[in-house]
This record gives sequence, structure tokens and C-alpha cells, in this order.
Amino acid sequence: MATIVNGALSGAATAAAAPGKLLSGLSHLAFIEGQEADRDRLSDVNWWTDVFRLRASAIRKVWMSVGVVTLFSAVVAAASITYGQSLGLTNNVVPLLSVVVGLLLVFRTNTSFARWEEGRRTFTAMTSTIRSTSRFVWINVGLQTFDAERDSFQHAKWTAQDQREKRIFLRVLCAFPVAVMHHVRGEFGTEYDDLRDLLPPNFAAVARKANRPLGAELKSADTRLPIPDFSRRNSAPPTAQDTVQSQAESIVFLENEFARPSVPLPLTIAHYAQLVLAKWRAKGLLDLTGPAGYNALSTQINTLIAEFGATERLGTMAIPAIYGIHLKQVVSLFLLLLPFTLVDTLSWKMIPFVTCYAFILQGIEGIATEIEQPFGRQPSDLPLDLITAELRNEIEHLMTDLPDDPTVVDELFGAPTS
Repeated sequence: MATIVNGALSGAATAAAAPGKLLSGLSHLAFIEGQEADRDRLSDVNWWTDVFRLRASAIRKVWMSVGVVTLFSAVVAAASITYGQSLGLTNNVVPLLSVVVGLLLVFRTNTSFARWEEGRRTFTAMTSTIRSTSRFVWINVGLQTFDAERDSFQHAKWTAQDQREKRIFLRVLCAFPVAVMHHVRGEFGTEYDDLRDLLPPNFAAVARKANRPLGAELKSADTRLPIPDFSRRNSAPPTAQDTVQSQAESIVFLENEFARPSVPLPLTIAHYAQLVLAKWRAKGLLDLTGPAGYNALSTQINTLIAEFGATERLGTMAIPAIYGIHLKQVVSLFLLLLPFTLVDTLSWKMIPFVTCYAFILQGIEGIATEIEQPFGRQPSDLPLDLITAELRNEIEHLMTDLPDDPTVVDELFGAPTS
């Protein structure tokens, strides 16, 4: 185990160059802040600035569908007014459908915002877990005890290599939410600028086996995996030819998963973080924290894994397709019936009225569609790049500016007065 962990943490002398890492973190944060400055935000003082804004509004999502409804309304108006076709319907149809449409849209919007809010809470909780874990590790791992004979704080088992590994461990913790962010966006692997400075130089090579794409094992092992056809309950047993064909289909299917790793990178990071804790415990670097200290750190790692699972669920599992399809069908039915109920009373003025109504209803659905997946790069998505960059900057300043030596407590409280 020590060999594996040492391999994952190799290159420590380079990775622990605190000033360089601090400047790199600051430059990355400045770059992300520059991008976030261009993000559209609500105006605090001017109502009409937001009214006439197009880039972050729902118009960019629904203008085509609203245009279709407008064109259909114009056709109905022309047929009824110009060509004298009797197309008008009783106005009793609209109130019946409007109640159903309203209930569906309210439920859809509330569900989507609940997903957005849960994503915000989950990612914020993840950063809080890393903050508390980093502080605990920075202070308590290799904690020095007071040696009465030497009249100073000492730790017989603590070395410079251990200090470098502790710094690397904190950066690996910072890499965890970055890896989660890329994973839920469908961006796999470690070749990203915000991950390179956080992971040890040899981490990618050590973790390559866990992160090889699905299907590589099947291709190398020549395994026969028939795919059952659940659409036929009483189907005959597969023949040898079917088995070979199913195996080929299995490998093709698995190898076309956009290089999705067998073990997600966040879980690989958590695994090696747990191995580092086990190594420190074996070396006695956690002795002063006792069993409770090691258990607390292990619990924090498990908490990060649970938060990753919640984030992955929100990022990869959308609402049931049947619900979204039915909602769009009902709203479309309502909007296409609306011109027939208004053409006799409003004449040509019915067209802009239906257009506004379509923008309202379809815009609500467009909003729900955008905010139900809060981890992307849309204007209304969570600023994950900024959150992770700020966290990295905090941890770098923790290691650079805040001490892990208990003797500074005397300086904090000052010398005793007689």
C-alpha cells in the first residue's frame, strides 16, 4: 500500500512549491472572475434593463416555438376573416384547459427549481466538507508534542517528505470538486487546466487502470456476453451465432461511451485520499488525534462520496421524459385551440395576443428546462468554476499564510504578565 501511495504522491518536491502554486491559483481565480464578470445578473436598480435583455432570457429558447404558434394564429385569422370560414369555437374550452395547463406548469417549475436549489446546497456542502477536512489535516496530521527535556515541540516521526505529502493531500482534496464538476458535465479524464496543478504529476498514470474506458476489459478478455431481449418474454434461448453477435454489440456499445471511465475520477481521488490516511495512521502521524481523529477523517471522505453521488444524480438524471413530453403536448394543444376561441371577438388583434400568451407559457417551460440541470455552462447555471477556483485559492493561502505549528498560540495570546 505504501508503494502505491508513494507512487501517487511522487513528484512532491515539485508539487509542493508553495509560492508557485499560490500564484497559479491566484491567476486561475482572476481568469475565472473575469469570465464571471460577463455573466448576466439581475439589475438591482433598473427594472427596464432586465425587461429588454435577450441574452439570458427565455426568448432564446422559445422564439422558434412561439413563431410557429404566431404563424398558425395568422393562418386561422386569414381563413376566418379574409375567406369567411366559420372557425370560431365557444369560449368555454379555454377555461377548462387553462386550469390543467396551469397545474402542470406550476409543478414543472417547482420541480426544476428544487433540483437547482438542491444542486446549490449539495455543491456548497461539498466545499464546506473540504474546508473543514483541510483545516483538520493541516493542524492535526503530524501534530507536535511538547518535549520537556528539550523545552520545545517535537515530533520524532515527522519528516520534510511528510510535510510535502500533507500539502499535496490538501491539493488533492481541492481537486475533488473540480473532478465532480467535470464529471457531471460529461468531461472525463485529467487533462484540464484546473486539474493539472492540483493532482500530483504521476496521479494520472497511477489511476489510469481505474479510469480506462468501459469496454477495454471485454475487448482484451474476449468475453462472451449475450444481451437478453426483454421485449420477448417467450423467446427461444440464444444460439451460438446470437451470442457472438451480442458480444460484438456489447463491446461496440461500451466503447462508444465517450471514454467514460469505469471508476469516476472523483471516486479514484477519494480512494487514494483514504489510502493516504491509512498510511499516516500506520506511520503514527495520527496518534495524537486517536481513533476518533482517523474515524472523523474517514467519515469526511465518505461524506464527499455521498455528496458526489447526490451531484451525479442531479447532473445525469433528468425528469421522466413522459412528463415533459405530455406537458409540451398539452401546452401546444391549448395554444393551438386559443386562436379558434378568440378570432370571432378579437379579429386580427387575436394574433399578438396569442403570441404573448405563447411566450408566457412556453417561456415557463424553457426556464424549467434550463434550471433543472444546474451544473452546465448556461447563464442560469451555478458558477461552479468560480466556486472551485475560490476554494483552491483558500486552501493555497491556508498552507502559505496560516501556521500548523502549535507554538504560535503563545504569540497569539502574548506573554504572561505578572
